[in-house]
Amino acid sequence: MRRMDDNLLTDLKIYVMWTIVIVFILIAIIAAFSVILLKLSSRQRKRERAALMSHFRKFAMRHDLVITDREVLENQAIGLDGERRVLLMVQRTDGNTYDSTVIDLHDVISVEKKELLEKMYPNKYALVSDPLRLEKILLELNFEDERTPVQILFYDFIADSYYDISEMKEKANRWKTLLSNIVTVPRRKRA
Repeated sequence: MRRMDDNLLTDLKIYVMWTIVIVFILIAIIAAFSVILLKLSSRQRKRERAALMSHFRKFAMRHDLVITDREVLENQAIGLDGERRVLLMVQRTDGNTYDSTVIDLHDVISVEKKELLEKMYPNKYALVSDPLRLEKILLELNFEDERTPVQILFYDFIADSYYDISEMKEKANRWKTLLSNIVTVPRRKRA
């Protein structure tokens, strides 16, 4: 009886040991797979950013702009030609399609930073003190004429990480200050 208990105990120890080994192997495989996915994602983002900057430089050259300040955001790049008072925006619309917008800052009368908030839960689940979340951070350029204001998106709840909010607020504030200073300075008289 004692010998049978020893064999059973030994078999149980071997079973537990192999279970632990298999668990460690599975964890190692999952970790390796995760690292590979992160590297591929990082490489893809670098390629997309390089393509965006390449198109940005092409559009700047096409419009004969000398970019003094620039910012690369998720799917767009903005640049300022301070001497000519022109803002260039290049946005990736899908895959390999890029749109550019050139804004003459002489036509802009104001620059507003907007932080759009939204209820955290749909109306059917709404509470009396429903918390709000930051949905978007954007700059809005308003024109002298009746043109539709242009919006520069810095943060989008769906596309960006929650942890990027403070960085994007700082970037939006910097560009608001930069553009507001240019917009409020009167035009130089040309000879």
